[in-house]
This record gives sequence, C-alpha cells and structure tokens, in this order.
Amino acid sequence: MKKELLKFVAKKSLLAAKSSTENTSRWHMYEPPLPKKLMKGILNYEKK
Repeated sequence: MKKELLKFVAKKSLLAAKSSTENTSRWHMYEPPLPKKLMKGILNYEKK
C-alpha cells in the first residue's frame, strides 16, 4: 500500500513540477507551494 502511495505521490509531484516550470512566475503568485497540493492528493487518494 505504501509503495503504491509513494508511486502516486511521485507521479503527482512530477506532473506538478512539469506544469509549474512552464509558467513558474505566474503560478507562484497565486498557488500555494507544492506540499499542500501533495497533501491534498494523498488525502483524496486515501478516501477512494
């Protein structure tokens, strides 16, 4: 279970990193830093 979760988080963070590098400055103005997003992702994943 933990391995699956780690894979999921790694994928999520990779995707987030990819999309954030495309328009970093704009995102950093509006978006909270990545860890909050990851926590949301983990929580949503555990709910399913």
